Amino acid sequence: MKHFGLIGHPLGHSLSPQIHTAIMKEIGLEGDYTLYDIAPEDMPKVIPELLSKLDGFNCTIPHKNAIVPYLDSIADSAKLCTCVNTVYNGVGYNTDILGFGAYGIDFASKRVLVLGSGGTCRMMLSAAILGGATEIAVAARNAKTAQEMIDEVMASTCGRVSNRASVTYCGELPPDGFEADVILNGTPVGMFPHPHAIPAAVEVMLHKDVVVFDPIYNPLPTNLILKARENGAVAYDGLRMLVRQAIEAQRIWNPELDIAVDDIEAKVLAQIKAAQKNVFGRHIVLTGFMGSGKSSVGKDLATMLGLRFVDLDAEIESREGRTISEIFATEGEAGFRAIETAAASEILSSKELAVIATGGGFPIFETNQALVRECSQAVVICLDVSLEEATRRIAGDISRPLAQDRARFEALYQMRKPIYEAFADFTIKTNINNTSAEIAEKISSLLNK
Repeated sequence: MKHFGLIGHPLGHSLSPQIHTAIMKEIGLEGDYTLYDIAPEDMPKVIPELLSKLDGFNCTIPHKNAIVPYLDSIADSAKLCTCVNTVYNGVGYNTDILGFGAYGIDFASKRVLVLGSGGTCRMMLSAAILGGATEIAVAARNAKTAQEMIDEVMASTCGRVSNRASVTYCGELPPDGFEADVILNGTPVGMFPHPHAIPAAVEVMLHKDVVVFDPIYNPLPTNLILKARENGAVAYDGLRMLVRQAIEAQRIWNPELDIAVDDIEAKVLAQIKAAQKNVFGRHIVLTGFMGSGKSSVGKDLATMLGLRFVDLDAEIESREGRTISEIFATEGEAGFRAIETAAASEILSSKELAVIATGGGFPIFETNQALVRECSQAVVICLDVSLEEATRRIAGDISRPLAQDRARFEALYQMRKPIYEAFADFTIKTNINNTSAEIAEKISSLLNK
């Protein structure tokens, strides 16, 4: 029986125990993996004990550098990244760089933007330099920390490549005219519990010719990843790196074993994605004008993603035992909106993720917008339909009296359209040539590409 673990502070929720347990099962190793939340001031007392009793352990923030004085030596991988994430027999290693390398990002002759200055940024900066990048800009809030990172990584990579990139700190935003070929995010922007954010420095840079890497895996995918894919870019999340670096750690801890890395990675990655779908995945809230296809697209999308589908209006009618028209007639719009908000709140707070088709008036009310924004797992997608197409789709639908009043219908469309777009994280255009399945496939591709 072998004993491994992770040290950090604060640790919060970590996937490491699940990942390492799955790896050990696949390689036939009997062992356990424990989380050790160690405050910096407790390290002198706790670390020597862990070094003696554990067969190996990982390090995360804020101990990736602080662990070094307790070690006998550090391996070349840790020297390159100027930080340690794996310890074995008193030696510090860094397996993040091997995990990151699994994506095969091409840095040769590329301009790279690194966001942040933490431990992950040190690793990514090292990889970009060693990969042959020509120009690297580091955008971070803390100038002192960023410059220290640059100086230390430049020193660690000295003599390892013939033509090293020029690396400069540029403040919080990249310099005017800087066009990145590769964007590497090392900031927590977009992480739970604030998933709707995107680093301000990169939004204008997201186009089809850029490669984006965001190591955040809570939620999956982040809005940065989605926005990049929406614009045609290649974008990678960090879950594969997390699994791959864990496998590399197990190889270090168990040198006697012949571990088939690619095979184990594929199996463990599939297990973790399936097991964590309702933890790190996202509710998909569809919004848009009447006739935009929210219900039909939502059903197809839910089937593709293996999620439940909820038509919010149908859910309300089922709960209330009366139609939307009857609720409006007896309780007025204010009464209906209160019922709508309560139903949406219950669905969004459920641990079971869903594709939710909202009514056309749902986002008009700030209470509903705030409800969705406060949901740490929601992503809002607007189905943008033209006025002409919306009119064609619902013509003759007697359940939609607004459709019979052309002037009022057009006025409502013009009033609501900017609200839908402002409320949404992403907008998908629909038209007469798109089937609901094709639109659902486009959204599925953004989420799972």
